[in-house]
Amino acid sequence: MAKNFRFTLESLLKLRSYTAEIKKTALAEIIRLREDQDRLIQEKQQYLVSITDTGYARTTVAGAMQAAHTHRESVKGEITVLYRKQKQLSEIEQLRRKEYSEALKEVKVLEKLKERQKDAYRAEMNREEQQFLDETARRIASIK
Repeated sequence: MAKNFRFTLESLLKLRSYTAEIKKTALAEIIRLREDQDRLIQEKQQYLVSITDTGYARTTVAGAMQAAHTHRESVKGEITVLYRKQKQLSEIEQLRRKEYSEALKEVKVLEKLKERQKDAYRAEMNREEQQFLDETARRIASIK
């Protein structure tokens, strides 16, 4: 009688699929962090432009001029720090992309192996069925 197909590495396939999903989630999280960082940098740059273009930066009082200059330099420093963090996040993102890609390759390899084994199983079942039909036909022919 026909037996059901059973992929012996099914548990490994499930584990690899689960691992790939975890890596996908980690990649999505780092992308979100990098995009937040990009947005923060853009906001700081717009703020720097706005304080440079306002009359506050063109005041004639020496103390106010010094304070405005110090504030602009402080904002520039913050932007520099944000760029460094952005670069780190980009490097982490590339690493996680690579890890996710590797995990997907492992899953695809196992899925291909499963499909090949399933095809071999089907071929074997077809061969056994054909043998059964041939044997039945021979018995019927020998009875007549």
